[in-house]
Amino acid sequence: YRTAGFYNVAVGYESMGTGIGTGQGNTGVGRATFKNLTSGGNNVAIGYIVGSTLIDGSGNIFIGANIEGSTTSISNELNIGGWIKGTNGQISLGGALPTSCAMLDIVSTTKGLLLPRMTKAERDAIASPVAGLYIHQTDNTPGLRGYNGTNWVRYTETVD
Repeated sequence: YRTAGFYNVAVGYESMGTGIGTGQGNTGVGRATFKNLTSGGNNVAIGYIVGSTLIDGSGNIFIGANIEGSTTSISNELNIGGWIKGTNGQISLGGALPTSCAMLDIVSTTKGLLLPRMTKAERDAIASPVAGLYIHQTDNTPGLRGYNGTNWVRYTETVD
């Protein structure tokens, strides 16, 4: 339990450790959640040994088991189950922090990305599509379609 800091909630054996910390607004539920946290605020950890290496940082969320942050001092990191991670508005699926140039980074060597599948009528019912929107059309010459800002464009297929 904490002997300094304000508005912290710790539930579970070794949750938020036993030392003096100045962090505020932290919530740890489960064994050893934020065990070494000494400063920072507004962090949430739920699970078994979650965020236990974090020493300082703010605005982090960890949910799962045996999940640590990317370093001992981080802010604004999301980690759910070790497979969904995010930082500063970016999201990665697959267990790694997102590449700095990507808002969504999907990491896999065994699975692909599945776009929304719909009929032409369902596609045409999309209100105000924006350029760069993609779908997989399931009827009337099925295949990949992208909206270019004016029209839906069908991508031609070449066998690979």
